[in-house]
Amino acid sequence: MIAVSVSPGLDHDPGEHHVERVGRVEACYEGLVCVGLESELNIVKSKVASDSIITSIHDSTYLEKLDAVAQMGGAFVDKWGDTWVGEKTPHEARVAVGGAIEVVDEQLRSETSSGLVLARPPGHHAGVVTPMGFCVLNTAAIAANYLSQMGEKVAILDWDVHHGNGTQDIFWKRPDVLYISSHEWPLYPGTGDIDEVGDSEAVGTTLNLPYPRGTTGDVMLMGLENLILPILDSFGATWIVISSGFDSHRLDPLGSLSFSAGDFGMFSEKLVQSYKSRMTYILEGGYNFNSLAKCTGSVACALIGEKYKDVDELATNGGPGREVVEKAISIHKSIGRFI
Repeated sequence: MIAVSVSPGLDHDPGEHHVERVGRVEACYEGLVCVGLESELNIVKSKVASDSIITSIHDSTYLEKLDAVAQMGGAFVDKWGDTWVGEKTPHEARVAVGGAIEVVDEQLRSETSSGLVLARPPGHHAGVVTPMGFCVLNTAAIAANYLSQMGEKVAILDWDVHHGNGTQDIFWKRPDVLYISSHEWPLYPGTGDIDEVGDSEAVGTTLNLPYPRGTTGDVMLMGLENLILPILDSFGATWIVISSGFDSHRLDPLGSLSFSAGDFGMFSEKLVQSYKSRMTYILEGGYNFNSLAKCTGSVACALIGEKYKDVDELATNGGPGREVVEKAISIHKSIGRFI
């Protein structure tokens, strides 16, 4: 069984022409239905997260500012003019966080190994006091911190096409949480260089794999097998939070990586086979409804041990990016913390 929360954020509506629009979560759920997995889902009701949970990561004054913008009728709140906070956005963001916490709690109660949080708005660009990149509250960071406070050794694996700068900043000085990002480079937000490895006592607990445009799933698998899995093992992670952005799919309008839906299933299958910890997937980006559905279905199939059967979306081969993996291995071997 997979513990699942569904928080579509219907009252968070940046407009029909905005890519982070209403309908993304429904597309993901449709992907689960299309592969016949409804009987494998333990649907968990999303609740509004408490401010105490949220302020374990975000500053209380930040929540006050979000609420103030909402009360004034809403506005685009970052300098790029693309992160919308409307009248209901703070509530919907709290529900997204609450859904993640409920999934984690259900995984603990039922000893379920896999969780899936289908929610919007996304979160991995949001910093302690900063909304950006369509993100308002950093759901993955809050969930990871919640688990860490309960004694879990938490690793965050972020495979969104954009670097999760908010998550990296939050855990930059913390050796207790491992942050790993595979993303396109160069691309918004301009962070996530391969030399960004963590600060002070946390050196080595940040790992960035900035892949060039056109990178395909075989290269991501190479990075997973030769670097990510060994570091996860050495770190001793008991829980993996996946910032599961599907905008690295080859059909997504905001990126130029060349992953397929089959690739995401392959990545997940390798995680399940190679690393026996609990995993919670949290939706981040992904703006093509068709690829959102296929990627979600592919991942869910892997989590229950089934093969994804869409032959048009099998893993692709031959892209660039191998030198990125090799350089990252060299850098982290020189640090000597985990490999």
